[in-house]
Amino acid sequence: MPASPLDVQPLTYADAEACDHIICTLPHRFGNEAGRQACALAPRTSAGWVAVLQGHVVGFITMQPHFPTTAEITWMAVQAELRGHGIGRHLIQLCRS
Repeated sequence: MPASPLDVQPLTYADAEACDHIICTLPHRFGNEAGRQACALAPRTSAGWVAVLQGHVVGFITMQPHFPTTAEITWMAVQAELRGHGIGRHLIQLCRS
């Protein structure tokens, strides 16, 4: 985990541009234009969480509920240079609670 404390907040429409930026840092993961467009729509229309580090969104996860106790993770990404520090794991654990 990064040295600074990680804050996790509910995803809001205002976070969408920051999520777009994260996707742009991962061209080898999101290289398909149709996929990038679908991913860009998710933070604008779906429930989810954002990981915030030093005031900047560095990761996000979106979900689509199917039943009262079941939801599908539709998209998740962590800024390229911060991958491998447990941010994605933390976002997934939030979805489980």
